[in-house]
Amino acid sequence: IRSINAYILAGGRSRRMGRQKALIKWRGKSCLRHIVEAVRPCVRDAFVIRKDNLPACGPLGGIYTALCECHQEWAWFFPCDMPGLNAEILLWWKEQAESILGQTKKSGPVHLICSVSSLSSPGKEAYAYAGFPLLLHRSLRMKLKEQLQMGEYSLQKFVQLTRRSHVTLPAELEVYFNNIN
Repeated sequence: IRSINAYILAGGRSRRMGRQKALIKWRGKSCLRHIVEAVRPCVRDAFVIRKDNLPACGPLGGIYTALCECHQEWAWFFPCDMPGLNAEILLWWKEQAESILGQTKKSGPVHLICSVSSLSSPGKEAYAYAGFPLLLHRSLRMKLKEQLQMGEYSLQKFVQLTRRSHVTLPAELEVYFNNIN
């Protein structure tokens, strides 16, 4: 993936935490600082989305905001509360995504790659718990806008309605992808 920017979603209301998740200290630094430092070596540019163009839409509001400003072909999304990530793990994830994109050129384009747990319950549909990191093609902007205008703010539903694939997180790496809430 040559042209990719990273977008860190830090515009949420943090209702469950009672304070801004991005500013919570973890190992001496804010969660936001951890994720910015992990992401920067892996992408052309990294941006923090602090205010959504469409407020009160959850993470999809931040994703839509970023896609409106994205000039690269792909946008890679991260929550601000995954401080365990590091550049080495993210480069592994990016390699997995590149492999998926290379394999799917023959069967038709994939527009979204999400993360899924290898520890999912047996028999569950693989995308039932799609999560971050999340790689989206910028062409999804209008589809996302339509979903938001219908009042549908579910990331999971958006994933279900999109031509997608996933990176399965090996059990030994899942700890790096945990968020703090």
